[in-house]
Amino acid sequence: MLKTAKVAFAVSVGDFKTCGCPFCGSKNGLANGFGGDAVLWSCAQCHQPFVVLAAGVVRSPIRLFVDGRWVNPDLRAHPRRFLIVTDPAGIIKTDEPPAPDISDR
Repeated sequence: MLKTAKVAFAVSVGDFKTCGCPFCGSKNGLANGFGGDAVLWSCAQCHQPFVVLAAGVVRSPIRLFVDGRWVNPDLRAHPRRFLIVTDPAGIIKTDEPPAPDISDR
């Protein structure tokens, strides 16, 4: 049976190591295929397929089946990168960049 993806998603290996699955955040799963500088990953938690790209790669050589068609996903910003998380010590952290200064506009 063909596993279809909800969204054609490709994330960098650095974002994957930091943030996990772009859908649920899990870092557990199975590498289902390799191609070029990319790995087709299937999440153990939500079972969604996505592509993990090596540093510097912006388009996946691996195709995903989405909405009845095959697509090569482009590198996207990881949706979980800027979530605010409370660590065990109770400190709130975020990787979000500072807001731009708009006072002179």
